[in-house]
Amino acid sequence: SRKRSKKRKNIKKKKIVAKCRHVGQTVFRTAPYCFPLRKKAMREFVLLILATLMMLAGAACRKDVCECRCPEPEETLPAGEEPEEEPEDDPEEPEIIAVPEFNIVAAEYPDGYDWLRDPDHGTVGCDICLLQDGVEKLRFPAGNEYMVSADIDMVRCIGEDVFTDFSTSSETVIMKNGTELFRYPGREMICGVAEVDGKGVYTLGVPREGAGWILRCDGEAAAVSDIGEIVSGLVSDADEAVFAYATADGRYYQVRDGRKSGLNVSPSGADVVAVKFCGGEASVYTLDEENVLRKDGMELLTFGDSFRLLAVYPDGEHTGAVGYYGDDIYTQYMFLDGEYTEFPENYCLAAVSTGAFSNGHYCLCLNPVEAGLPPLYIRDGETVRLPFNGCFLGLGVSLAYETSAP
Repeated sequence: SRKRSKKRKNIKKKKIVAKCRHVGQTVFRTAPYCFPLRKKAMREFVLLILATLMMLAGAACRKDVCECRCPEPEETLPAGEEPEEEPEDDPEEPEIIAVPEFNIVAAEYPDGYDWLRDPDHGTVGCDICLLQDGVEKLRFPAGNEYMVSADIDMVRCIGEDVFTDFSTSSETVIMKNGTELFRYPGREMICGVAEVDGKGVYTLGVPREGAGWILRCDGEAAAVSDIGEIVSGLVSDADEAVFAYATADGRYYQVRDGRKSGLNVSPSGADVVAVKFCGGEASVYTLDEENVLRKDGMELLTFGDSFRLLAVYPDGEHTGAVGYYGDDIYTQYMFLDGEYTEFPENYCLAAVSTGAFSNGHYCLCLNPVEAGLPPLYIRDGETVRLPFNGCFLGLGVSLAYETSAP
């Protein structure tokens, strides 16, 4: 019985060893068992695991790519509503610049005629021409037979039009560019002409016999006064015809379309040398005993003790003036913002009406004081001589509008 028991133990032990002893095989041990795997099976198992890992990695990658490349779904708006447009930046608008065009009125006489001495006393035939920046734009004849006078006091330029007045033995005749506009009974000396849009042509006249003034529209009296001295020209401002006058007691008034109102003069007692009308407002320019030029009491320019002022040309923030020193009336100077420039020798300002300052530019028309010299004008410092025998009669300003690049 002992031998049989021992044999059984050995047999059992061999069986166990036989289960665990596999030559040339790989044993996969999982407690409490052991699983032998052959090489081919092992390779298939590893490949299966790698394939599974690659599938998992590919799925994760496709998810990331989809999240990066796929657009977000658009928001849907309720029916009838439109998406708001993003505001665009407003482009810079070009600046509009007003550039003055100076319109010069001149009388051209026959070659050789001495218009300075005028031996024919204004009866010689001549032409009145309009030059815009030196280029002729208009020409018409002057003379008694045409009822057009070449007298500088009877010619005015308003914008691009030439207005003249003429007195017969019993009437006053108003012409525009050589064509009659209207006439009315009585002989008047015309002090000013203004054309008001939608209303007509106004004239400011002074009776040749008597005192006072008469304001007319298209020849019909609009306002009449038997007292007063005109101290400004007649102009169109804020769609009204306006001028200023003074009375013997030192009071000053403005008249707008026949309505009279007082003007404030500061300092009191100073000489009024100009009245500027703009935008329905009036500015009074005065010169005191110390030769200080003021605008509504504010000091603008100070001249020397012997200076004699001939004309003042207000232009916004700038102020132009023309005058001379002492008794030398034939040596004249232009003042602009405190600086002065002497006119060419033997030339003088033709009249107050032959100078203009506008939008930072200026033009001054000078007539010669000796026979044989041509007339000349100075525009923004440039001197231009006209090649004909004649003189200047007036100056008007028109505005051309230009746009600057943004």
